[in-house]
Amino acid sequence: MTRPHPHPSVAMPRNEASRATSEVVYRRRRRTALSLVIVAAVGVTTLVLAVSVGSYAIPLDRFWQVLTGQGTGFDHAVVLEWRMPRGVTALAVGACLGLSGALLQTVTRNPLASPDLIGISGGAYTAVLILLVYVGSQWELVAPAALIGALIVAAVLFSVSGGRSTQSGSRFLLAGVALAALLGGINSWIILSASLESAMTAATWGAGSLAASTWQTVFLSTAALAVGSVLSSLAVRRIKVHTLGDDLATSLGSAPRTLRIQLIVISVMLAAIATALCGPIGLLPLVAPPIARALVRTSEAPLALSTLVAAVLLAMADLLAQHALPGGPPAGLVTTVLGGIYLMFVLLRR
Repeated sequence: MTRPHPHPSVAMPRNEASRATSEVVYRRRRRTALSLVIVAAVGVTTLVLAVSVGSYAIPLDRFWQVLTGQGTGFDHAVVLEWRMPRGVTALAVGACLGLSGALLQTVTRNPLASPDLIGISGGAYTAVLILLVYVGSQWELVAPAALIGALIVAAVLFSVSGGRSTQSGSRFLLAGVALAALLGGINSWIILSASLESAMTAATWGAGSLAASTWQTVFLSTAALAVGSVLSSLAVRRIKVHTLGDDLATSLGSAPRTLRIQLIVISVMLAAIATALCGPIGLLPLVAPPIARALVRTSEAPLALSTLVAAVLLAMADLLAQHALPGGPPAGLVTTVLGGIYLMFVLLRR
């Protein structure tokens, strides 16, 4: 007995739908790859400008001589000891914050989720303030203190939100905004009650400055970025399932609550280390993922592109603060102002 062949009128639409889906996926991947190349090229250009431009200008030929070990001693000091660590730190810290924001927005399914808006950066700031004001300027303990403070805030937020239903993302965000306001008041009180020297140190650090960057900050920030990137890449497939909803993800064998905890821990770790190294960098994790989504034209936050976009934005903000704005304000203030303008633009557009 022969099996009947499917009718052409039934087979053709399926084939056409399959081809259309493949075409959409191909176009999205092509846009993603092109965006990654363009943003990376902008980042490299920004780094070269950060090293070359200044009161003591270094042309490209002398910059290349320094990289190949043929430059003068003073050029070597300017490039490799002063400017290069700051430029690379800006890229690495910005990348950490971009990945942190993309992971947090994926977990909460809310484009307004950001470590600085929901209190994670504020918790890290509070822990560092307590260390600097009440314990002393023990800078080797700043990173552990910031991580502990951020993890405590994340634990409180996750316990409040429950992390189970589809409403948990909104509850997580609202609880974070309330906790960020509370921590902001606590931080102001700590600074006002501190001695003048401690208050000045804490206020300078809290502005989000990259001026004290060294090769040690480069190592710590790139190490944190590498660990976060590896852990995120291992969870990429489960992240895609997570975006389909908790019920469907559970039916496919995934554990949404466990994945949510893992992603929040990764996001908190990245934001805490970035805050510990340079102070709070305002609104950068908020604006980078939407820009990446706009470049790729997708509803999901692309992790790699969000990471690169944030890195370039912080490097450009620091370059702008150094050479285009009067007084040379910290990069954190620049990102806060530009991020606020962007947020107002989005709200008015909607």
